[in-house]
Amino acid sequence: MDLLRLYRPAVEAVSPGHAHLDIRGLAEMAHMEDEAYLRDLQESAVNATGLPLSLAAAETVFAAHAAATVRAQGAVLVHEGQARAFLSRLPVEVLPVSPVMHQRLRLFGLERLGQVAELTLSAMQAQFGREGARAWELANGRDDARIVPKPEEVRISEEVDLPAPAALSEPLIAGTRALLQRALERGELKGHSLRRLDWRLGLESGEQLTRRCVFREPTDDPARMLFALQPKIERLQLPAAAVSVGVTLSGLCSEYGHQANLWQVGPRRYKELLEAVEQLNARVGGPQVFRIVEVQGWSRIPERQLGMVAFGP
Repeated sequence: MDLLRLYRPAVEAVSPGHAHLDIRGLAEMAHMEDEAYLRDLQESAVNATGLPLSLAAAETVFAAHAAATVRAQGAVLVHEGQARAFLSRLPVEVLPVSPVMHQRLRLFGLERLGQVAELTLSAMQAQFGREGARAWELANGRDDARIVPKPEEVRISEEVDLPAPAALSEPLIAGTRALLQRALERGELKGHSLRRLDWRLGLESGEQLTRRCVFREPTDDPARMLFALQPKIERLQLPAAAVSVGVTLSGLCSEYGHQANLWQVGPRRYKELLEAVEQLNARVGGPQVFRIVEVQGWSRIPERQLGMVAFGP
């Protein structure tokens, strides 16, 4: 997976030994023909890993996956517009359906995808349901699946050796505070909050103690992180003096904030809001702010249950 990401960040790990890679435009950038680029990529991966590797490219994800099953090792290219013809001669076992359906297809005398494609959609759907409709579309070269790379988890770790072995909580807390501040200054965390903190303590005996904090609300504030972790540190009963402290921050997410009220609660503020809405309506020439009211709450049609009326006294 690391090797594939050198070629393109859009890599999807499907299962052990099975990955999808988006290579659109890469051959053109390398000034190579598609076939030559595919062979070069396959040979590079084999030489780097020492693993037998089958690599296939096609217009759709399924066609590429099916083509990769044709050859135990090597590169296969299904040219544009040829997916249906290529798939027609492949066995029905390449379809991503249940083994029971594979067996039933064989019992009906359907051994190749071309035979499945020649049937009508209604016939496949009537016999096999949704799974049959999907199989028919794939056999006809129709596939809307997209490569969905799994976001790579960012983990930031910092560790420090204590100036002297410590058995009290104060130096451990001080060291943790310094590590949190150092970790949160890293560029990877700029503009982000975190959900999880893993804390570890190395002991003179060679043991390691660990504690984890999962924050109820994501934060990038070292003081809040330490506030959640400090009780765990103070309750520790160490079997030996501590010689090192480490932290790992993970669970990266966007900045987190609370929605504040636009207007403070109270009759005076409400009056100011009404006046502001009236001025807006007068300037534009009609109602611009509305509120939702229940109209026909009993109705089974969602559009009739609620309605909007002009905001006002």
